[in-house]
Amino acid sequence: MESMIWSTMMISMMLAGIASQYWTRGPSARSRAAQFDHRDILGWANVTGRLPEPPREGVEPKEIEVHGERTSRVAEKTNGHR
Repeated sequence: MESMIWSTMMISMMLAGIASQYWTRGPSARSRAAQFDHRDILGWANVTGRLPEPPREGVEPKEIEVHGERTSRVAEKTNGHR
């Protein structure tokens, strides 16, 4: 899914660059319209359940342990004071 988003952005930018060589005004408006259409299509697909959820990889959320200890980076910023 992300590769579709990146390719759409690249194509949109390419077309905007080409259009800017021929028309001095308006490519940004056309680019915004293309982004609006893309957002609408993805929103519609999400609402209607047509976007598949990405597969879970790695550790299950239940297996993650969270401790109350501060990390060394935070401790350095606060000089070890709480």
